[in-house]
Amino acid sequence: MATRRWLTTQFDWTGLARLFYSSPKWQVGAFFAVTLGIVLLFLFGHGPVITDRVALNSFAPPHLVHTGDQIMFGILGFLLLSNGFLMYRGIMKDTKVPLITYITQAPVFLLHYLTQKRWRKCGTGPSSRWTRHFILFSGYITMEVLIIGFLEVFQTDVIHPFWHPTRIFGYYATVALMLISGNMLYSRWYLKKEKLHRYSDFTDVFFLILLFTAAFTGILVHIFRLSGWPIATYTIYTLHVSMVVGMLSIMLPFGKLSHLFYRPLAIFLTTLKEKVTRESQVVFETVTKDVGDTFMSCMQCGTCSGVCPWSGITYYSPRQILRNISLETCTQATVDATAWDCATCGSCVEHCPRGIEIIDLVKSIRSQNVAAQKLPKMFTAPVKSLKKSGNPWNGKPRDRMLWAGDVDIPAFTPEKEYCLFTCCTTAYDTSLSKGCETAGKALPRLLSHAGVSFGSLGDKESCCGDQAASLGEKEVFSGLERINTDMFMKAGVKKILTFSPHCLNTFKNQYDGLKDQVDTEHYTEVLDRLISGGRLTPVNPTGLTVTYHDPVIWGGTTASMTPPEGCWAASPG
Repeated sequence: MATRRWLTTQFDWTGLARLFYSSPKWQVGAFFAVTLGIVLLFLFGHGPVITDRVALNSFAPPHLVHTGDQIMFGILGFLLLSNGFLMYRGIMKDTKVPLITYITQAPVFLLHYLTQKRWRKCGTGPSSRWTRHFILFSGYITMEVLIIGFLEVFQTDVIHPFWHPTRIFGYYATVALMLISGNMLYSRWYLKKEKLHRYSDFTDVFFLILLFTAAFTGILVHIFRLSGWPIATYTIYTLHVSMVVGMLSIMLPFGKLSHLFYRPLAIFLTTLKEKVTRESQVVFETVTKDVGDTFMSCMQCGTCSGVCPWSGITYYSPRQILRNISLETCTQATVDATAWDCATCGSCVEHCPRGIEIIDLVKSIRSQNVAAQKLPKMFTAPVKSLKKSGNPWNGKPRDRMLWAGDVDIPAFTPEKEYCLFTCCTTAYDTSLSKGCETAGKALPRLLSHAGVSFGSLGDKESCCGDQAASLGEKEVFSGLERINTDMFMKAGVKKILTFSPHCLNTFKNQYDGLKDQVDTEHYTEVLDRLISGGRLTPVNPTGLTVTYHDPVIWGGTTASMTPPEGCWAASPG
């Protein structure tokens, strides 16, 4: 309890919880100050005092008392919720939880609030102690419901029959509070040798005294009212209300009662955080089905992490991903979320001494998250555009060839050597400089100048699907693969010439329907041959060795070349 109370002080912005925790004198003094204030309020603000009969509703009009209740609980509610928000920020910092998860896990908070069941796992003795705690809590909640929700029925001059709900529940709350608080007082006062009560301090005993006294004075009000003793009823009612207000005002937001709210809230938030950070979507059997079990041969040498370009910017470890999957210790933080940071450049695959296809592993992780509807929000728009328009840029299919402008790009026919496939980034260049569009126009001009036979399928094209494959959107990729494969085969295409290395890699290595049927080349390969054969002559000397975006593996080689003594005037890459 002491630890929980200390933790509560860390989230109280007023500083009063910290003050009361460190100084019992301040806590007791604050209680008596509030209690005295309520006594004075009744002393100078009560209604008519009728002495020939008990007229409690005249002495303390229920509507005014009820209004006071609402004001008090409004203030206490604000203090609890504002401190609860600080707890939320402290626990959930840097943790993103979907709204639906908050909703589905809300019963966790209600369960722990209404039952305080976690108390049973504290290792403090037999379960009967939890039973006593539960009865005490139920009595407290019952009394609060009667006071807050049904005060005008509960506090009345009309004597209800014994079986009336307000009397039955009122009796239960009174008996529960007096019986259990009295039992706990006995334990703390006389049985301090027990492990649980060995370190009880004055505030523990003081709180139980307040609970017992509040219930006892409440039943006295009822007894005096039934007995027809007006002055005794008014007097004990004043003391009862003053004590209850003092106890709630001090103990509920700043003292021992606060744990009834803060502990279930902390359990609720930590449960949410655990579900997000621990419950991975990755299933070991699904990974092995997707990519085989070669990754189990990983030596944990760390080469993949060492050559990863991300590791030069921030901590990123493909090795750790492999290890967590192999040991089946995947979490959202270490595997699922990390997989989305991979640039799928292939450097780890190129250098792995075991030849492990780490990129395929990453794609399997992503596809399992996609299947679980865990696609990161930033990818939602591109994927939606791929499904709707056949490109990730939200461009209209009929505008796919607008980039060419006045450049003559003939329609493809089976007699032509190459089918020039337009990259979506070239087709829908959104940059201010229009660099991709400008470079794109240079390529058909160079091909025409060199006498290369080529043509385009124009707006019949759809995205190659590289982005969908990289994101693990298997269904989207399969749809694009089917559309493009059918398009190429029906058009009689034998060679595809691509602007993008991504399109090249996708057609060459991921389109099963094109393998052994259609050859695919990148424009740098074709231009390199044209220059070497003398069909294109560079005019602007550069003296540079360049690597064209980006070094994707094409049959064991990378795309790089040294222009002989220079380069062409209008570079297409």
